Amino acid sequence: MDFFRDKKIVIATMHGKEKVIARLFKEAFTGEVFVPDMFDTDEFGTFTRDKKRRGNQIEAARAKASAALLLTDADIAIASEGSFTPHPDIPFLSIDRELVLLIDKEKRLEVEGYAVSVETNFAQIKVTTLADAVAFAKRVGFPEHGVIVRRSSSSRTIYKDIATWDAFESAITSMLGGWLSYIHPRAVFLETDMRAHKNPTRMKVIENATKNLIDNLKKLY
Repeated sequence: MDFFRDKKIVIATMHGKEKVIARLFKEAFTGEVFVPDMFDTDEFGTFTRDKKRRGNQIEAARAKASAALLLTDADIAIASEGSFTPHPDIPFLSIDRELVLLIDKEKRLEVEGYAVSVETNFAQIKVTTLADAVAFAKRVGFPEHGVIVRRSSSSRTIYKDIATWDAFESAITSMLGGWLSYIHPRAVFLETDMRAHKNPTRMKVIENATKNLIDNLKKLY
């Protein structure tokens, strides 16, 4: 039974998550799946720490889905939220826990899908040379995986959406101060970009969480 026939399904994202979520839903069900125009999910929290996340993981996903329902004429909303934490037994290993949440407005129902993986490139480092910065970027899979450049871990001066090696090296050189760094050494803080559209490894975990959501929906409806 196709319980989403003739339903409008909005995906609350601005970071390309529809590439996996919409594809899987279209394979499993009929219904119109779309992404809202001008929907800023950064307002609900960012991995780049520009905005603090609103509440815990499920509360943030619920807020995004609810906002998308208010913004559109959709019957159903889907939102995703990720969380990276140290492995409980191996502290230097990170765990990616992804939630994909569906809200059915008519049925007043929430259904969750989860996936957990240790396959993640989540990493941070402070470097003082271009060579060390390049080594880190290579290790985490740049440029396929994004890298964020900051003055410090808490700095508001940030380079993101760096797409090429030339742009990366230019950002590092600028932060380090060029030849002046030999006189007054500086440091640069680097971190992996965990936004979904900049992190194919994370996107795979979101895909698995979506599959879990679809399995749960088929059992429930």
